[in-house]
Amino acid sequence: SALLFFCLDAFGGITATIFFGALVIGTTYGILWLMMREMRVHALLSAGIIFFSILPGSMNWSVRPQLFTYPLFVFSFWLLWRWQKYTEKKIWLLVPVALLWVNLHGSFVLLFLLAGAALVFGRGDRKLLFGVIVGIFLVTLINPRGWHVWEYVVNSLLVPSNQAYSREWMPPVNEGWQMNLFFVWLLFFMVVAGLSSRSLSILEWVWILGFGWLALSGLRYGIWFLFILAPMSAYLLS
Repeated sequence: SALLFFCLDAFGGITATIFFGALVIGTTYGILWLMMREMRVHALLSAGIIFFSILPGSMNWSVRPQLFTYPLFVFSFWLLWRWQKYTEKKIWLLVPVALLWVNLHGSFVLLFLLAGAALVFGRGDRKLLFGVIVGIFLVTLINPRGWHVWEYVVNSLLVPSNQAYSREWMPPVNEGWQMNLFFVWLLFFMVVAGLSSRSLSILEWVWILGFGWLALSGLRYGIWFLFILAPMSAYLLS
């Protein structure tokens, strides 16, 4: 990510950097929209859900390394959803995704949460997915720090100063219009899930509850939860 920022700045300064960040964000929500359309959600409803997911998620749009991993997360989520529904053979694409992700940001561990939940609770080809997860782990070692990248992730999660002094590591509170929308959506989703004629699979509920717990334990995890909540809400609403 540092090298990418350096090249963007050398090419076009702050303008090129901000513009590239906007392209990354647009790509992320574009993938979400395509996922909703594959769920047979109406185009207008998909666009509306995207709009309302953008509003509370925009607080996580700072142009920093984490931003570059948003489309990787959403693409991985889509592949795993397809793996369960259609036994998606292209699930091996998670391996190059992991190689890119680990060299961009420490949030690559979220891929293991997505894939691990699918392995335990999903209905796809578990043997295939297990092999892919092994491949994912091996390619995470291909980075300038080698296996120390895992040590870095563990230390960043356990260091007391993060939880004590960094606002983004603290649980979210209902302050400001963005967090107002976030908590309203949580309540709204419960109602929709209870009234919808459609139902979610066990794996989809595990994803929602797992990342929902993360989002309520730390402000920095809210954006990942919104990426999962959006298509699930669209599916139930349709």
